[in-house]
Amino acid sequence: MEQCGMTILVTGVAGFIGMHVADRLLGEGRAVIGIDNMNDYYPVSLKRDRIAALQQRHGKLFTFAELDFADMDALKTALAGQTVEAIIHLGAQAGVRYSLINPHAYVRSNLAGHVNMLELARERRERHPVYTLPHPSMAAMTCCLSASRTAPTIPSRSMPLPSAPTN
Repeated sequence: MEQCGMTILVTGVAGFIGMHVADRLLGEGRAVIGIDNMNDYYPVSLKRDRIAALQQRHGKLFTFAELDFADMDALKTALAGQTVEAIIHLGAQAGVRYSLINPHAYVRSNLAGHVNMLELARERRERHPVYTLPHPSMAAMTCCLSASRTAPTIPSRSMPLPSAPTN
């Protein structure tokens, strides 16, 4: 497929949503630079398979960099000389409960990493800076808290099922 001229940066590209977003963009002829830190919260083999599938299906339209977007120097180095017209920021450390076990990993990725993406867009004066989906763990927490008056932070307490939308 011929490139349509727009290069898009997709963070969290080895995740389920990131991979499918990248696949769709690539299928439309857009070049994608995908980044992911390939952490082991989910099976790394599954993530590597997703990256390999994108590379096989889309060839030179897809570029992958294994890096942590919380590391601003690594991010800038990987993107040096690249023109990015849009950023789709989907990468994050998953798991509300994991944040209680390893809060530093959660803060590094979900706070410092997100700020880095915003700063990258600001410094580069991107036309379409950052689009980020609500982090799944935050959406889950909101649903759980709306279905229960107490926070689901005690490990022995089972989490209620998310409430169904009313409208």
